[in-house]
Amino acid sequence: MGAVTTLTRTIEELTELARTDELTALLNRRGFKEGYVASLADNVAAYIVCQNLSPEKQQEFLVDRLQGRSARQDQLQFVSFLGYDLDDFKDTNDTHGHTVGDAVLQVAAQRAGKALRGSDGHLGRLGGEEFAVFLPETNSTGAGVAAERIRSTIEENTFSVQSAGQRVRLEQKVSIGVATYDLEGIDTILGFTLGKEYAGVQLTNTILTKVDLVKSLLLGSNLFNELALVLYKELAQRADGALYVAKLTGKNKVVAYSDEVQEILKQRDTIRTLYATLCLEDEAQKIGKNIAQAQIVANGPDGIKLSSALLQEEGFSFLPEYIKGAIITDLGSLNRRKPHQSAYRNRREVTALADDLYRHIMIDHGDSSGLGQLLTFATRYTTVR
Repeated sequence: MGAVTTLTRTIEELTELARTDELTALLNRRGFKEGYVASLADNVAAYIVCQNLSPEKQQEFLVDRLQGRSARQDQLQFVSFLGYDLDDFKDTNDTHGHTVGDAVLQVAAQRAGKALRGSDGHLGRLGGEEFAVFLPETNSTGAGVAAERIRSTIEENTFSVQSAGQRVRLEQKVSIGVATYDLEGIDTILGFTLGKEYAGVQLTNTILTKVDLVKSLLLGSNLFNELALVLYKELAQRADGALYVAKLTGKNKVVAYSDEVQEILKQRDTIRTLYATLCLEDEAQKIGKNIAQAQIVANGPDGIKLSSALLQEEGFSFLPEYIKGAIITDLGSLNRRKPHQSAYRNRREVTALADDLYRHIMIDHGDSSGLGQLLTFATRYTTVR
């Protein structure tokens, strides 16, 4: 009996190790996703239970479940996801070394955990300086408050870490993207309706008040688990998009996913597609080669050199000079890359330069008109190819 108990304990310890990030002691990517699914199931179960109770019982149930938080039914109707990473963390590693970088990650993880204390949030390290938080039973307002608490807690005190016998002090800031999902109607999608059988169990009022039973039914449902993974991907993508905009617009801030964020991402993707078409497709290599070989046929008013290939493209010559100059410089740089560079590295460089151009236009110049001209040119150019 003792041997069985020891073996069971060992298996449990190994399972826990497989779910834990060694550096920060937070959940790793695997553990975070597993915790997310279980937490989502609990949230959905509570929502389904509440939907099927009388108004009096609903309030009693909410007060008991939310304990101190706003006892409103719409709290159960939303789940939120935070995606964040440490601003300019590469500079920290490059300047102070990875030992200091690791210590900063540890302190940042501790501070985020402190900021989430008392909540039901699940915090995990997804890799590198990337972290995520799943917040069940949390609407967009609550998620924004939690995100700001993490941001300010990480920023508020100087990081003091030991390295090579010396104390290193530095500041660290964080940008956070927020995404929220409305669970309304999920009971219908999953087939949970009062009085109907689900997984062989009659869902009467008595059973519906037992969240744990409904949760176990959900976790045993292939449909729920598939839906949970689809929702995870959607939440993560939205939070990542909002995080991108936070970085784009100055860093050290919280940005929630919105129609405005979606529009910015569409604009960014249009420029990325333009750069990919100009730099990565065989048909477009001529343009880059012309630039790299300095086949100059004209100069702009401030000395910008234009290649014959780009001059022939309708709309390009009407772009603001600083945009034309940036594109030509980028293309020349990309087409002088070493032949042995991998296609992945090439695509990554193209994406980074396209994003830099977007920042240059909107942050450095605040030029929405110039951006509009570039988007028009990019759409036309990429459509005809």
